[in-house]
Amino acid sequence: KNDMEVCEQADYYGYFCKIKVAEATAYYSEEEAKAIIQERAAKIRKAIEAKDMEALFPFVHPDRGLTFSSPIAGFKISQDQVKTLFENTTEYEGVSDGSGFPFTYTQASYYNSFVFRFDSDYANAPQISYNRKIGKGNYDSGSFLTYYEENPIIVEYYFSADQGNSWSSLQLVFLEIDSAWYLVEIGTNFWTI
Repeated sequence: KNDMEVCEQADYYGYFCKIKVAEATAYYSEEEAKAIIQERAAKIRKAIEAKDMEALFPFVHPDRGLTFSSPIAGFKISQDQVKTLFENTTEYEGVSDGSGFPFTYTQASYYNSFVFRFDSDYANAPQISYNRKIGKGNYDSGSFLTYYEENPIIVEYYFSADQGNSWSSLQLVFLEIDSAWYLVEIGTNFWTI
């Protein structure tokens, strides 16, 4: 049996087992992933920090669009909708960490609250990983597992608890189409109760 089959027999813990297997068996090594994506990820990080959706647009997967994920909220938009992210007034609902109370947010308020959690300066993140997860908490976006069969590259910009309020990270998830790598997910992770 392969590791994924063993995980399926683990009942409740099977999902988390599969995430660990997917992380440990990523198609590209950390060194290979860094060589492939480091420059592209830096351009995308700059566009994200500048809130420049026109600059981000061509990097977004043309068919899959872009998913925004965090422990308590998220949404998905098409490549074309990226350009109008800050103008979109659609309201989404999330659940507050700790209290469990619902809250509403727009794409712009999500971006300002979660993508820039604690005003993190991702250009100067103390740790940057390629296809290796650093941030570990009681939430896992499951990106390694979600895209496992598509051989993703995942870049994580990580701040430990001693660099601010608590640990936080930004994850950029890339998939390849015809030798070009496109962004499919911007994930944020942080300490939760």
